[in-house]
Amino acid sequence: ITNPTHSKAMERSDNASTLSVLFALGGNRAGADERITASVRDGKGNSHFHHAAYNVATAYALLGRKKDALFWLEKTAKDGMPCYPLFENDPYLASLRGDAEFVSFMNRMKAQWEQFRKTL
Repeated sequence: ITNPTHSKAMERSDNASTLSVLFALGGNRAGADERITASVRDGKGNSHFHHAAYNVATAYALLGRKKDALFWLEKTAKDGMPCYPLFENDPYLASLRGDAEFVSFMNRMKAQWEQFRKTL
């Protein structure tokens, strides 16, 4: 049985997070920030929020907000989407590539990914 209110909130969260990326790509900081706020608000308590969290991370990376981007990437990984290949290859995360904290995060993600490949 699904909760329709929960599903609608999750859909709003996903939609807002996607729009945040589009606004960030267009250089509209205010629009991106507004959609990020809505996504986080509507995504609270949703088990699949890690998908929206990833979009939030990419929007922040596109906006040059490295610390915020890394926070949301770590949340994405911790909450159910530790997808090293995606993080490694997503061009929207290019602004993070030289950041020491991002490199450390990616080293942890790579080690975890390699362990998953061996055991799963």
